[in-house]
Formats: sequence, structure tokens, C-alpha cells
Amino acid sequence: MNSKEAIIDKILKDANDVATENINNAKNNADALLSKTEQEVNESNAKALAGIDNIKAELISRRKTVATLDAKKAILTRKSELIDEIFRKSVDVIVSDSKYKELVETMMMDYAEDGDEVMINARDKNIINKKLVDKIAKAKNIDIKLAKEYGNFGGGIMLVGKNVDKNLTIDAELRAMREDIEQEVARILFGE
Repeated sequence: MNSKEAIIDKILKDANDVATENINNAKNNADALLSKTEQEVNESNAKALAGIDNIKAELISRRKTVATLDAKKAILTRKSELIDEIFRKSVDVIVSDSKYKELVETMMMDYAEDGDEVMINARDKNIINKKLVDKIAKAKNIDIKLAKEYGNFGGGIMLVGKNVDKNLTIDAELRAMREDIEQEVARILFGE
């Protein structure tokens, strides 16, 4: 082999060694870069999954809170309905009491004025009648009469006057009392 060929072979061998080394370095750099990128992707995925878990936990918490509030609202609504029913039934209890007629007489004696019409409900027509109204008018020495039409209320009377009407219905009296006794009724009914 001549020296020219030996020089060319040496150059080619050196070039091949450098190329192999460059390829190996590039491969190692690529592997390191790929490994680093893979690690970053895994970390990013883990963060994303943790974020999803946090969002999921927060959504579940919010839904539980809303469900709890809705349940409390439904319970309060039902309790309010029960209290309303108690007060409605109270009208029937008062009207059916043996002293109901005396209560109405007292209302007329205390509040009836000259010229008033005594309005009753249809259910009370046998209890509060013209005879009773005339008795009160005579006792008070005033002119009052029984109204021809019936009122739409559970019990008691309305005194329809020239200038002012007086609502002495049991319904109105219970509404006025309700604010004062509603908490006691709730305590008795629900143990609150």
C-alpha cells in the first residue's frame, strides 16, 4: 500500500471514527432529551390529573352543599306548611267550642257601633243570627243589623261600618297572634 492510500485510509478511518462518535453523541443527547421530555410529560400529566381530582372534589363538595341546602329548604317549607295547617285547623277548633257564641257576643258588645252591619260566614248562620244581633243592639242601644251576604272567612265576624270596617274574624285574630306564638308552636311540633 502506498503512502497516499494509507493517508486516505487514515483520513477515512478518522472521519468514520468522528462520525461514529458524533452519531453516538447525538444519539445520547437525543435519548437524554427524550427521557427529559418524557419526565416533563409525566409530571405535566400528574399535575393535570391532580387538578382534575381537585376540580372533581370541589364539584362533589359543592353539589353536596347544594343538596344539603335544598334538603333544609324542603324541610323548612314542609314545617311551614304544617304550621299553616295547624293555624287553619285552629279556626275549626275555636268555632266548634261551646264558648264560641259567647266570644262572638263579646266581640259585638265591645266593638259594634251604631249603623254597623254584622257579617258572618255561612257556617255560623245558626249560631249568629238576627235574634242575637238584635239582642246586642238592644243591650248597647245602637242600630246594628245582620248583613244579607256571607263573608269568606272561617269564623268570627266582620263589622261593616259607615266609615270603617272591623275585622274580628278568627282568621284575622290568629294571624295577629301567629307572630307571637309561632315559635312555641314549632317547638311543640318539632322539638325546636
